[in-house]
Amino acid sequence: MKTVKLFDAKNRISELCETVARSGEPCLVTRRGKPLVRVVPAIGGPEDPDGSPASVWDTVAEGQTKYGPIEEEIELPARPVVSNRPTRSINFDLLIAATALSHRLILATLNARHFGGIPGLHVEDWSL
Repeated sequence: MKTVKLFDAKNRISELCETVARSGEPCLVTRRGKPLVRVVPAIGGPEDPDGSPASVWDTVAEGQTKYGPIEEEIELPARPVVSNRPTRSINFDLLIAATALSHRLILATLNARHFGGIPGLHVEDWSL
């Protein structure tokens, strides 16, 4: 991965963005030799070195594949959804958890007990 000092990145941001978009290779911007941010292509680049998918559609598919096993393993009570549509039997907490797992994110919530017991899910309780 190419590395660029922050000063150079600020002075050549347009050129840097064009190079990253064209090559599909991320670029690491550093300050005083320490990593600060990573510039990655928005669309069409190869898979990121940390395993992130190249396209948002890849993460949707990954979330769907994670939701199935979670739904089978974890039994959480479905909360009613107020809607003018017929009620579907989908647990939105599990869908949110599957999305967080597929994106490798920490899930911040005001109600951590909704997500308790889901393997591999990192939950941060914001109600404190």
